Amino acid sequence: MAQGRPAVSDTHDASAMAVTNAQAGVTFTGKRAAFAGLLARGSLLTLPTLGLYRFWLVTDIRRHLYGNTLIAGEPLEYAGRGGELLRGFLIGMAVLIPINLLLTLLGLTSFGNSGALLAPIFVGLMMLQHFAQFRTFAYRVTRTRYRGIAGSLDADFGGYLTRRLGWDSAAVLSLGLAIPFRRAALDRYLIGNCRLGDQKAQFTGSGWGLAWRVYFGWAITLLVWLVIAVLSVPLLASLIAADAPELDELREVMTGSVLWIIATVVVGFTFYAVYVAIWQRWRLNHLSFGTTRFVSALRARQVVGCYLRFGLSVLAVLFCVLALATVGSVILTDHYPEESLAVLGTWEDPTMLRNAIMIGSILLMLTLIGAARRYFVERGVWLAVTSTLSVAQPQALIERLRYSEPRSAGAGEGLADAFTLGP
Repeated sequence: MAQGRPAVSDTHDASAMAVTNAQAGVTFTGKRAAFAGLLARGSLLTLPTLGLYRFWLVTDIRRHLYGNTLIAGEPLEYAGRGGELLRGFLIGMAVLIPINLLLTLLGLTSFGNSGALLAPIFVGLMMLQHFAQFRTFAYRVTRTRYRGIAGSLDADFGGYLTRRLGWDSAAVLSLGLAIPFRRAALDRYLIGNCRLGDQKAQFTGSGWGLAWRVYFGWAITLLVWLVIAVLSVPLLASLIAADAPELDELREVMTGSVLWIIATVVVGFTFYAVYVAIWQRWRLNHLSFGTTRFVSALRARQVVGCYLRFGLSVLAVLFCVLALATVGSVILTDHYPEESLAVLGTWEDPTMLRNAIMIGSILLMLTLIGAARRYFVERGVWLAVTSTLSVAQPQALIERLRYSEPRSAGAGEGLADAFTLGP
């Protein structure tokens, strides 16, 4: 009997190991404080370098996110460098600056005003934009490593461009309804041609599989906003009809264009966030490497929450900057009217110092908004995705994984940044 007990224990351990090998969770170990400190340092260095440090900030952020993401106990690695992003950006600017200069010179001539060059220039810029997006994807894949082995992309730009132009046309003609089909076609081509070492990725997602999920998610989102609008009508009507002079300013805000613009942006963000959540879950659930596959349980409300928190942070930044500017202006004009007039001038005739303060305030506001986006959206969505992701049979991939020479990503992702497509 004493000899039988170890056998039971061994059987239990083997069974537990089999379960672990069958499915392993993806964990994220990054700390909020560490990420916030990284953003604070990067923001402080971005302002005095006129934005150039942002390429190194992006690199540090990805190293933090990748390095703290563990799949089957092994962390991801990001091998990109800020200098590569900067080089790609400079290449993009070297292309765009001569084009803009040429357009400016042609605009001074009758030939430039005829519009004969608009079509070819538009097509050329669109081709450059698509090329930049393709190189962005290739760069991120080749700079991603797992267990020291880098990813690679076997797709070519010609195949991507053909699919992109065709599905872009379909999306325009269908008033946006073909967007899920376009996304599915591009993912099948790009992800299906990815490799991790010598292991080729398989992607089985279909356009209809993504489309009906997106349409259903958008329908639910529209229903929620309609309910909110219907419930808000009585409140808005009573506010407008109220005979109270002290509510005049509130009535102006509630019925003004600013409120409706904010409401439109918020509604648009929710629709986009729902699309992102559905797309990410669908994409991960159709990705596999042989018998190793990913299983995602991402919920739309998790991603929507990230975007709503970002929206609230933007409003908070705008309010704080405007409040500080107002308080500072009141203090100066009330207590030091002559000095402030001599140093700052007036709004109609501002001095260089006033202009510098205004430009600095705008740059500070944009920097804070950028930091909020990276914290609430970039980190928030990454955390939502990884916390709901698991990998089936990860050991099978680990045992088969071998090194294979990756293809170069060329100029790198910074090229897309020149076309305002960067991170």
